[in-house]
Amino acid sequence: NASTEVADYSFTTRKPIPGMMPFENIQIQLVDAPPIDFDIGEAWLSTMVRSADVLIIMLGLDGDPFAQMEGILSKLEEMRVKPIGFEGEIIHGGEEDVFERRRVLIVANKVDLEGTQKKDDILRERFGSSIPVFSLSAQEGIGLEELKRGIFEALDIMRVYTKPPGKKPDFNEPVILMKGSTVEDAGYSVHKDFVKKMKYARIWGSEKYQGQMVKKDYVLHDGDFLLLRKKDRNPATTHLPQR
Repeated sequence: NASTEVADYSFTTRKPIPGMMPFENIQIQLVDAPPIDFDIGEAWLSTMVRSADVLIIMLGLDGDPFAQMEGILSKLEEMRVKPIGFEGEIIHGGEEDVFERRRVLIVANKVDLEGTQKKDDILRERFGSSIPVFSLSAQEGIGLEELKRGIFEALDIMRVYTKPPGKKPDFNEPVILMKGSTVEDAGYSVHKDFVKKMKYARIWGSEKYQGQMVKKDYVLHDGDFLLLRKKDRNPATTHLPQR
C-alpha cells in the first residue's frame, strides 16, 4: 500500500517511502530508500540505515552489480555500519565497537533481462556463503515470496499465540517476540503484573506434547500457542485442539 514512484530511469526514489509488507499473518514495515550515492538527505539517510533492523542491498543486474556492492559497502562504512551475515560474522571491515552491526540481504534485481544470469551466478558464488542472496524481478514478480521469507528469517522473530481459558487461540493476532524468548516474555505481552502471579503455562507446538505444562523459563518456538495460568484449578479438564 505504498505510493512509490516507478520509472525506467535511475534515481527515481528521492525520499524514503514507507510501506507494509504482508507475510502470512503479520505485517513487516519496509522503507524504500533513495540510492545511497544520492547526495540529498545523506544525513537522515545514515540515521535511517542505523536504526533499521535489517538492510536489503538492492543490486541491478543490468549494470555492474559488483561495483555497486563495493560502493554500498564503502558507504555503509562511512555511516559506521558493519553488515553481518548468516552467523553474525562481519562481512566488510574490522571489529570496531563503535560501529553498528546490521543483518543484510542481497537482492539481485532484473534477473528477467537477457544476459544477467551469469552475473547472478557470480554474485551467489562470491557472497552466497555468508549473505543470503535472492534473485528477483520486481517487474515480473519473480522471487518475491522467497524474499519475504528471507526478510522474516533475517529479523530473528517468532510468532506465538496466547489463549484465554475457554476460548480458541486467535491465529490472526500473534504475539511477536524475538527468537529465544520464554513463556515469561510472552506473559509480559499480556500484562507485566500477570507475570508476577503466573505459575506455569500449557503449551501446544512442535517441541512438546500437546498441552504439556511448562515453567516460565521455557524457550518458545515459532508457532507455539499457550494457555497462561496463575494456578491450575482442574488440569484434567483443560483441553485445546492441536494446531
